[in-house]
Amino acid sequence: MPWLPCFLLARLCERRSQNHRKWFSWRAPLDICRKLFYSGRSLQFLKKTMVSSGFIKFLGAAVLAFFASGSEAWSENPAPIYLVDVQRVINESIAGKASRNNVEAEVKKSELHLAKLKAEIDRLAAELDKQSSVLSPEALVEKREVVRRRQRDFERALQDQQEELARKNDAEMAKVMAEIQKAVKELAWQGGYRIIMERDPRVVIYAADGLDLTDQVVKILDAKKLQF
Repeated sequence: MPWLPCFLLARLCERRSQNHRKWFSWRAPLDICRKLFYSGRSLQFLKKTMVSSGFIKFLGAAVLAFFASGSEAWSENPAPIYLVDVQRVINESIAGKASRNNVEAEVKKSELHLAKLKAEIDRLAAELDKQSSVLSPEALVEKREVVRRRQRDFERALQDQQEELARKNDAEMAKVMAEIQKAVKELAWQGGYRIIMERDPRVVIYAADGLDLTDQVVKILDAKKLQF
């Protein structure tokens, strides 16, 4: 997705139990979508998005241009490196919350649709159990085939819903990331910040509070009152 790719969701697809009627929780794949805007895994997608959009190139060029001025200039007047926690901006900004709500609405619609399909399978399976002792062998085979077809339909519907939610999530995340990039650039110009990097715990071990611009980026986004 991408950030939460379809193959990850596919790993959580439904499996039937040995009697082919009891199902493991089919909501598990859909519940993943509720966590999209909170998960640390989202940073992987964010980085790919920023790279493809040129945001990383923009920051990289700024860093290279600064250091190109010479090591002596750097040692005499070092410029502080400021940081932005992109994941926190997504979680706390109005824009990020709006996009998350859009995905949540799609998840609920999918759950309702899949719940109806599942209820129909359960009804047919229960009916088959009650009638199995009185049905002819031919009728019993036919009804079992009906249940199997409904189960296959359910599996296809589940996969389709996962893929659709993946596309929806990608679209929502792309919109949020585009606005975050604008906000960071705007903040850089306003504050005269020469270097702004993502606050990635795998890269940044420690940074003083005064170097973190996350709250300011959130304020810029919220001031725009974006409607997604």
